[in-house]
Amino acid sequence: MLKLLFLFLLLSTSAFARTLILSKNNSSSSNLPHAVFLKDCKVYSEGYAVITTRAGSGPTIIRKQYVSYRRILTIESLVRIAIFGRIVTVGATCDGGNKLLDGYLRGTKILLDEDIDCGNHKVNQSPATPFLANRSRNICGF
Repeated sequence: MLKLLFLFLLLSTSAFARTLILSKNNSSSSNLPHAVFLKDCKVYSEGYAVITTRAGSGPTIIRKQYVSYRRILTIESLVRIAIFGRIVTVGATCDGGNKLLDGYLRGTKILLDEDIDCGNHKVNQSPATPFLANRSRNICGF
């Protein structure tokens, strides 16, 4: 009976355990209702990504996508490298929307690229950042 209880507790907690390793968010800067968009993607070490999109006043579309274990390991390795990157501020663009890309290592957020509309554009100078940006594009579709 005790073994069965332990198994139930293990399965119930692992089913809800989610370890975020990569987060990407793009949103528009437009005030026009038909031109507003939001794209959000979260990649979890458990082997999947949750991609949320909303355009204009349309419905919010949420989809879950499988991510191979090999890709997960690559992302985790690249985030470990990016933690040592230096954050620099570069010129920002206006009317380009907001673009955020963050890595996570044991719950700690590591800034990779943060481009706030008409604000500061911060970039992690780690050599891993372009590879993580490319992985996020491949997985998330944006």
